[in-house]
Amino acid sequence: MNHGDAKVLHMVARRRFTKDKVGEMIKQTVQDIGCKSEYIISDQAHNLVNGIAISDMSSAADISYAMGRS
Repeated sequence: MNHGDAKVLHMVARRRFTKDKVGEMIKQTVQDIGCKSEYIISDQAHNLVNGIAISDMSSAADISYAMGRS
């Protein structure tokens, strides 16, 4: 897999996200595009990880975020 294999399906900016809102937006995006993605890239914040789990999807850590924190 390389950079060209990734595709942004949905992006939203908000002041705050709850796990329920994250899960709801993922489910709506899946419905809009008509299929599930293989996984969702996340900075592993609890609201994102839990929202992804609610939507019955898999996640992968954003390596650039992880490297910046170390």
